[in-house]
Amino acid sequence: MKKSAIIAGEKAAASCYGQNIEQAALIICGDYGADGKVLVRKVLKGDATLLGKPLTLPGPLTMGCRLQPVPPLKNVMLLLRSDLSLVEIYDLPESIGYMNALVPIYGKSQERERLLALLSLYKNPGKVGTTYSGEYKKEFLYAIRQMKEPANFEIVKNLYLDEKVEAKDRLTLSSLQDWLAETQDPRALPLLIGALDSHHKWLVNDAASKLICYFPGKESDAAFAARLQTLPDDLRPMVVRTLLGRGVKLTGGVKLPEATVFQRAEALDKEGKKKEAAALYMQILKSGESNGYILRIAALKCLDENSQAVRERIIKSRLDWLTEDAARGNYLEVTDTARILRELKDERCLKGLMAILPRRDFIFARANLLACLAIAELGKDSARQAANALLREMSLSHKSELSTRSDEQVRLLLELGFLRQAAAMTEAEEFCLNPKNSHWASSYKSLEPLLKALPTRDEGLALTNLLKRQGSQQLPQQAVDFIIYRLGELKEARSTGVLLALFAARPAYGPQTLNEALQSIGGPEIISRMEATALDGKSPVQAEALEVLSNMAPARALPVLRKLVKNGTIEVRVRALAGLSRLGNCDDYKMLAPLADYWKGDRPVHYWVLQARYNISERCRCH
Repeated sequence: MKKSAIIAGEKAAASCYGQNIEQAALIICGDYGADGKVLVRKVLKGDATLLGKPLTLPGPLTMGCRLQPVPPLKNVMLLLRSDLSLVEIYDLPESIGYMNALVPIYGKSQERERLLALLSLYKNPGKVGTTYSGEYKKEFLYAIRQMKEPANFEIVKNLYLDEKVEAKDRLTLSSLQDWLAETQDPRALPLLIGALDSHHKWLVNDAASKLICYFPGKESDAAFAARLQTLPDDLRPMVVRTLLGRGVKLTGGVKLPEATVFQRAEALDKEGKKKEAAALYMQILKSGESNGYILRIAALKCLDENSQAVRERIIKSRLDWLTEDAARGNYLEVTDTARILRELKDERCLKGLMAILPRRDFIFARANLLACLAIAELGKDSARQAANALLREMSLSHKSELSTRSDEQVRLLLELGFLRQAAAMTEAEEFCLNPKNSHWASSYKSLEPLLKALPTRDEGLALTNLLKRQGSQQLPQQAVDFIIYRLGELKEARSTGVLLALFAARPAYGPQTLNEALQSIGGPEIISRMEATALDGKSPVQAEALEVLSNMAPARALPVLRKLVKNGTIEVRVRALAGLSRLGNCDDYKMLAPLADYWKGDRPVHYWVLQARYNISERCRCH
């Protein structure tokens, strides 16, 4: 199979071809030259007079995160905006073939015509020279989400009923059920209720979850109650719990299924009964429970008590598991495990913490930092052991990929720095600046200001001053992220000004880390700035400010959230809906009702409107 010459790099991919077609003002086929010129051989969309003429683009095309130049290519398809900037380029015959079939369809003026043409391709892909229907399924599923005319609901209904007979295409059927449910159209309700009678367990489970979330009401409740005895065994407890929670009276002596220990612990914790909950969380840790998600939550909840006796019980029951998880878990799991190991404050955790240090992919950055801080807090002996292990890794780096990966070199040096071992840093400096190890020199020099500042007594002031000098002496992205996190952890109020300046500049690095640091430091200055920025429709960080304000000052955030739900960019409205989802009340539930209308409401944020209404109704019991 021919491989594409185009490297996508870190560019976000479109969900389907139609998404690109709609963005493009001009779609052409032709020969591309490295000088940025295209000889147009075919025009599929846009100015037909360009046919046979050379077209000069604003500049040579580049690809990938390193902006490598696109090589000269013959027979490529380019999708361009009105200013001739690139939407997408295709060089494979398969992709060009799909586009040749799809562009005329998306050019049809009538929605019904487009949908029926896409449905025809989905069912009969061979008519355009290919027997693979996967791409055409994506196109149809994308197109129905853009549907504006209620009468075209029947197209999806007929396909759903046709496909459901065999339930052979789980992905398509799940996508259709998603769409049916999210419309909250009354015509969808009997279809989803009908799916409860399917002999396909996955179809029943999926339909049940959609009914619970999107169609709370008498019809759904009655449908569930009538089928309690025939529902899958693993689904029945959730349905019973939902019905009883909604006040439905069930016959035949049906009772709420007995909750698991974890469910009981979570319920007590939610009610504020922390001690009773902690006892159950500890019971889980001492049991044979193997679900990592549950174990991490249980450990973190127990550690809220900050008791030496609790820490000792966790070490006795779960240290081996935590150590293994540190070496094998994914980045989210390892970050929580690092937090647990740090809070255990015990030298016996050193092995697990050291297992995290070599995991230097950027997504492990937070786990890396937590492990370093934890080891440093264990004392000089533990820190020395870890530092020596890192120095050995450096000395052997010529035998590994570490010799060419500057980002991982920077991460290792940061690990060394935050271990705060002066002798080890001196040895690292000598190693990096030795001409024999020139591949380390630039990594060290980029971090030198930070590495020299870390040993100072007033860490908060030193780190704050480093950030202030960012304009004249740039630190690597990873280092700045580490500094910001640490300032937040220290609750360093002296850094408020520089952190707010960074926030306003919308840095490319760690926006979430910066948000968390501001929330941790707190104070009226930060709250006032977030409120003003959240109300500033011209601010590039309006959405970020709204989220920080919601987390810091819910009461002050609520009127701002209510205002921005209907105003601003999509990103701002989505953040506002997320805030209302957590903080809103029954009045907000009613206020969002018009926006939840699929056919007349706010379509770009429709999904988040539904989520907000569901969460508010579950929390406040309003319908």
